[in-house]
Amino acid sequence: MPKKFRCDLVTWEHARQLSEQLAEMIADQGFGPDIIVALARGGLVPAMNLSDFLGIKDLVSIRVEHWGITATRDKRAKIKHGINAGLEGRKVLMVDDIADTGDSLRVSRDYLDDLNPCEIKIAALHYVNTSKVKPDFYTEVVDRSKQWVWVIYPWNFVEDVSNLIERLGKKLFIKKFYQKDADEIRKGLEEEYKLSLDIREIEKVLCWMNKKKRN
Repeated sequence: MPKKFRCDLVTWEHARQLSEQLAEMIADQGFGPDIIVALARGGLVPAMNLSDFLGIKDLVSIRVEHWGITATRDKRAKIKHGINAGLEGRKVLMVDDIADTGDSLRVSRDYLDDLNPCEIKIAALHYVNTSKVKPDFYTEVVDRSKQWVWVIYPWNFVEDVSNLIERLGKKLFIKKFYQKDADEIRKGLEEEYKLSLDIREIEKVLCWMNKKKRN
């Protein structure tokens, strides 16, 4: 992962729209899952949306660890929390927000495959064109062939932006950068990561950062 990269922000409304497009794609291709397995944490909201659109009430999750601090990958993906639901002979739709490196998807698919389902298909809102695993269903492609891009989802907004502020502070050799003026931080994020945020959004993140620092 390069030192400098671009961040693309997904809103709640756009995430819902992408989920609906994904559901339409799944339905149009005639795949009727018996159960949806969300990859926590990123796949939880998309999986809930797909459950709603497709009318699949059987929804469970597994916890996969791979990404640590924002845009920083751990050494290898691993299953932290599995499931107790029986999958033998069932059609499984595995859901994540993004197919990034593909490692989390590969490890999760292998884990689920050992539970003897009759079929596993993968759905994701975004597919990074350098991923080792290509989902069966996806709505948008993230092109990293020319520039490294990190996608920020609304369910991970505070965490990601907090980590970007910390990262920027270290690069600028400024301790407690999160205590600087919000407009200065906003300009820094836009210059460094092409991330355009409203000043109120920055202030909200800084508020949460300060609360966490006090605890």
